[in-house]
Amino acid sequence: MTLLSCKTIRPLFLEELKKERETRNISFFLYSAKEDFSAQAYLRGIKKMLDSLSIPYVEDFLDLSKSEEENLSLFQEHSKGKMILLARPLKVPYEKKFLALIGPDQDPDMFHPENVGRLYQGDLNYLPATAASVREIISFYKIPTEGKRAVILGRSNEVGYPCFALLNKLNATVSLLHSKTEESVKEDLVRNADILVLATGKSGLVKREWLSPKCVILDCGFSAHGGDLGFVPEEGEVAAYTPVPGGVGALTSLCLVKNAFFLSSK
Repeated sequence: MTLLSCKTIRPLFLEELKKERETRNISFFLYSAKEDFSAQAYLRGIKKMLDSLSIPYVEDFLDLSKSEEENLSLFQEHSKGKMILLARPLKVPYEKKFLALIGPDQDPDMFHPENVGRLYQGDLNYLPATAASVREIISFYKIPTEGKRAVILGRSNEVGYPCFALLNKLNATVSLLHSKTEESVKEDLVRNADILVLATGKSGLVKREWLSPKCVILDCGFSAHGGDLGFVPEEGEVAAYTPVPGGVGALTSLCLVKNAFFLSSK
């Protein structure tokens, strides 16, 4: 059984980004609700990574003492000319209005409709960061995809759908499962999967006895209790899997920067 750890990939990836940084002049704008603990934990990692690459950034916060119009105006003013990372949810009724102020060339998350459209036209340069991390792992470990049966559990616009587009482009035969998929159908597809992508943010949806010794598991989940799989496979249960932590999530912040470099080069 192969452990698809990113401990080897991350330093190499970081060195590539440092070299590219020499030819890129970009800065970031980080926006969040200051009281949101999970958002601040996420942004701490982002800021540490930006500092390591000597990429400047400005940080700003939603101010509930200000009106909707004031917050949106300040967001637009302070983010001008910068790559924008919006730590969601902001938990205000007008959150979508912030998203509408992010231009396609300011969007390393690749959530803008124009960027999403280019992804579904087949351009894998427009993958959101988690799906881009999956791509990097597949490439580095040379995981066979052509003609393979791939199952994705989760259909979010951030992870599930982009992973579907990725594996479809890599010539896998892809099934996309979700909360309305019947248990018997899910079991049958998982038992026969060559590649299993877990992208629901919930653990316990796949039972240990469903796993196949030929299966490669790409676990995109992360919580205090581990990934979406919810347990560590035993030797011989699967062919390979991404650990949590140290797997898919270890590359996502670097993939955000790689996306930003790509957008700045267009």
